[in-house]
Amino acid sequence: MAGYKKHEAQDWAWENIKGQWTTLVTPFTPDNKVDVEGMKRNVRHVRSLGTTGAGCTWNMGEFWSLSHDERIQVMDAVAEAAEGTWPIGAHVTDTSANEMISLAQHAEAQGFDLLIVAPPYMATKTEDQVVEYVRLLADNTNLAIMFYNSPQFGIIMSPYGMGQLCAIPNVVGVKEASFNQQISIETHLSLGKDHVISTPDEWIYFKGQELGIQQQAMFANTSDWRFDVPGANNYVQWIDRACQGDLDETFYDNKLRRLKELSDTWWTRTQTKFNGALPVAMVKHWAELMGMSGGPVRPPLFDLSPVEKSELREELEPLKPKLAPVIPARPATSRGSWLDGNNNFASGMLLMVSVQNMEEAMEAEQGGADIVDVKNLQEALVGSG
Repeated sequence: MAGYKKHEAQDWAWENIKGQWTTLVTPFTPDNKVDVEGMKRNVRHVRSLGTTGAGCTWNMGEFWSLSHDERIQVMDAVAEAAEGTWPIGAHVTDTSANEMISLAQHAEAQGFDLLIVAPPYMATKTEDQVVEYVRLLADNTNLAIMFYNSPQFGIIMSPYGMGQLCAIPNVVGVKEASFNQQISIETHLSLGKDHVISTPDEWIYFKGQELGIQQQAMFANTSDWRFDVPGANNYVQWIDRACQGDLDETFYDNKLRRLKELSDTWWTRTQTKFNGALPVAMVKHWAELMGMSGGPVRPPLFDLSPVEKSELREELEPLKPKLAPVIPARPATSRGSWLDGNNNFASGMLLMVSVQNMEEAMEAEQGGADIVDVKNLQEALVGSG
């Protein structure tokens, strides 16, 4: 449950929206129901990766396909699995302002820590409309709000427009996912000192190093649970360090680059195939290949074909992070084997025999000697050349 007051939202955001945040898919059962237990398992899985927090019912969560009751179902499942100890955010965008407010109030009652909102995606054509829509939400919740800037919602806010949004008291920052690097850079430079600005891709850290930009959170993407496994959370480690200014390019090249290249290839391929729609089907199948619950996508999206699924599996499998093998300690061998099961230990007595040659040594061993003194044997061998 959010442990801050409305006027403290920005301070809370600086302290808590840090490191890697994830975006959750909404798993569905074969009969097209929300897989509530699968959602809980997914949350527990992502938590085991060390991810800072999560958001549900975003674009990748197919929120636009969910009924009101289903969005509530997903929120409740995420809140239960988070157990009040893991930061969670609810995406509450809707074309109905009343529905948006209702979802926000439910999220607040369920202990969510923040809200995510984007423009309503039908009638909104101007930045002023977006600002007033977000202001309406802010007036009806005590929670911190992150604005989601994405072309998927029909309008991309300019850095100036995002500045107007961030002037609303409990709007604490922006997920700047316009896919326009210039907008991302300008937004970081103009707003990043006072608000949490996050571009959800690794390029911002490399470019930021040149420009003096320090992004403190990857808010949010699916790369943690697509690239990492419990016990080998390379992506989460790298992001957490990068968010603190420690940009380890060697680690990235060795552990992550090939996975990122595979992801970019499939992302572009799938998005192009569906004329710009987010590649939810690809991401959900990738989730299944990592041992998570995914299930089918809902109309009007299409699932990957069987051939595509097979290709992705074959290309991903050799790149999955491997856990370091656990090598058990070896038992003591030859030189200490005489200690095992030696009944003389019970009496506290050992038998030592000094020998002059190999024949005597073998005879002493057969006769039950515990220790064979080879000092004299060594001298004899050296003396004989």
